[in-house]
Amino acid sequence: MEWVVRMVFRLTAFGQAMYQVRLQIDEAVQHFSVLKVIDVIDENTAIEDDERQKLMTLLMEKDTEQQEGSLPESY
Repeated sequence: MEWVVRMVFRLTAFGQAMYQVRLQIDEAVQHFSVLKVIDVIDENTAIEDDERQKLMTLLMEKDTEQQEGSLPESY
């Protein structure tokens, strides 16, 4: 006879907060190169404010599209 043990684990409120922070860090790491480019653009005063904002928005949108297209089937 084979015994099957099923256990349920629950996170504390602190554990849940730490898990959410970890997810945000993981996402930031995936987007590191785009975030770095956005930092450089943001510091560039030679570009008009509205053009700089449009460029940063475009970069974020394109990066998001690429990330969504590369997600595994399980997502």
